[in-house]
Formats: sequence, structure tokens, C-alpha cells
Amino acid sequence: MLAPAAHGNRETYVTYHEPRATVLTVELTAGVWRIMIHLDHTPGRPVAPASLCRDDDPAITLAELHRLVRYNGPAGVRLGGGGDAV
Repeated sequence: MLAPAAHGNRETYVTYHEPRATVLTVELTAGVWRIMIHLDHTPGRPVAPASLCRDDDPAITLAELHRLVRYNGPAGVRLGGGGDAV
């Protein structure tokens, strides 16, 4: 995927590499999922909304992530979603 990158007064395009996530913890409280992940590199903004997809088939979404709860660098991303995680 190509994403725009601003350089001075002109816009250029760079290849976007989606970060790969390792799920560290999963919590379900009152119908709200909280998922702590480790990212292999710092993502571009915005971090959320986002989706967690299967590693072997990225077309299959496992969870829709609606809100960034806390960002502590790639090693500590905590995202919240609705009650629809698989």
C-alpha cells in the first residue's frame, strides 16, 4: 500500500508496511474487549481504529479495534473494542 508523506511543499508516496502484532493479553469486561499487543515497529498515526487479522490469511479479521487506550511505544499498545472479537 502506498501512503502520502509530506516533504516540504510537495507530497510524495512511500510504501506502507502494516505492523505485525503479537497478542499479549485479552480481557473481556462488561462486553468490552481490551487487547494488549506488541508491535514489530512503530505504526503511523492514527493507531486506532484498526483491525487484528489472521497471520496466515489477512483477509480474515479477528477483532475490530475502535479506540487506543494507551500507547507506550511498540511494546505496549492497549486497544479497546466492542463485544465482537472472535
